[in-house]
Amino acid sequence: MEFLTDLLALISLGHILEDPTRVESPAYIYLGAVLAVLGIIGLLLAQRPRLLSRENALHQRIIATYGGWLGWLSAFGVVAVIVRYANAPFFSKRLWLAIDVLGILGLAGHLAWYRVKRYQVDLASYIELQRHQRLRPVVQPRPRRASAARRRR
Repeated sequence: MEFLTDLLALISLGHILEDPTRVESPAYIYLGAVLAVLGIIGLLLAQRPRLLSRENALHQRIIATYGGWLGWLSAFGVVAVIVRYANAPFFSKRLWLAIDVLGILGLAGHLAWYRVKRYQVDLASYIELQRHQRLRPVVQPRPRRASAARRRR
């Protein structure tokens, strides 16, 4: 029971919004390292989606979109951890890290929702578009006719 009350005290709004005096635990270093790794992975996915999906433009778009969001949210988290160690009055509150972690969890939730609810519809329309592009006849350019001055000779 004491564990539950301690946990509720840690996640209470008063604890999150209070002005910290100094960093008490090394958990921020681990969180900063995890966020840095996630940021690098996210920016790599945003810049190079073809690494995971060579030919599928739908997958490349999804990877680039979610990779960009992951990169920016993680970079914000790394900055929040650095500012937390610098003890800046307003920006070192635990609130900024809580918002960042909730944002990353929300991004993961949105990806799961998209995969379950919308992905099949987008994939079907992408496959139909690819089928139309494959079956569309290629228009050959007409050969140029000789100019009138050349024909009179």
